[in-house]
Amino acid sequence: MEEHNNKTIFITLGVVVALIVFYFFIAKNTQIDTTQEDQQQEQQDVNDVEISLNQVDVENVENEADKLPEGFPTDIPVELSNITESYSTDYKDAGFVQKSLVYTSEKGVAWLFSEYEKFMKDNGYEITDSTTDDGYAYLYGSKEGDDLSLVFEGADGSTIVSVTYLDR
Repeated sequence: MEEHNNKTIFITLGVVVALIVFYFFIAKNTQIDTTQEDQQQEQQDVNDVEISLNQVDVENVENEADKLPEGFPTDIPVELSNITESYSTDYKDAGFVQKSLVYTSEKGVAWLFSEYEKFMKDNGYEITDSTTDDGYAYLYGSKEGDDLSLVFEGADGSTIVSVTYLDR
């Protein structure tokens, strides 16, 4: 009788352990499936964002001012004749447009940084971030909810200036 009870307990214990192992196996697969579904939904949300890019053909414009991205503030100083890239990116769902351009200047990084810093202060931008280093500088500020960022990189005796205006 005692041997029969031991077998019953052993069988019951084995069934309980098997159910626990089975439960964790199923729960783990369900969690992986849920995680994969969440990732697929996030990817779909990213894919649903409506973005349009409008690049300016800076080589074939009628006049220098046409090198600016459409709607770029004309009071921001840039060397129009030296623009090498110009484009705007419209993030329609988010409600803002990023207007960017790149130009090459014969002026030095420190001089350009100083001039843009003065421009931003004189024109009501609140400068919230800036960095200067040997051959590199960064300047960021906001005005009336719009952002202006500038990156200056020294290269081969000239400076590459990247100007980005975020119009909200």
